[in-house]
Amino acid sequence: MHSIHKSGFIRSTPHEVWLHRTNTLRKAARQLERKHPAVIHALQADSDLRARLGLSEHESISALHAWVVDTSIELDGEIVDGFRVVSREVIEVTLRDEQHYLRAFDQDEEEEPESLYPVGFSPQAFVQIIERNEIWRGLL
Repeated sequence: MHSIHKSGFIRSTPHEVWLHRTNTLRKAARQLERKHPAVIHALQADSDLRARLGLSEHESISALHAWVVDTSIELDGEIVDGFRVVSREVIEVTLRDEQHYLRAFDQDEEEEPESLYPVGFSPQAFVQIIERNEIWRGLL
């Protein structure tokens, strides 16, 4: 479950970033706050919906993660009104296991970039990387 805001400009001042966080991202968090319980209820009540999503009858639905997905990377990893802000770019880099693309141009590159998924990709590992902000480990 994601709320996406598309920015039409690059925020160049601290005030613009503050406005984006205070207005846009907080609005998205309020939407998630309203929708999150409804999605959990629908998943619990509708076995056909669970089946279409590939969830087993016994799989826990309480582990539903709701993130504010932003087109800007400025506030990536922050919590706004209880919801994690994740940039679309970080989601793509994490899914593709391409952490090396987040390095600064002047940062030393290893011969073989280290995988974010040393024991293989799994949805749980993906969520852990996002939730713990691990994508930035060793880069900042």
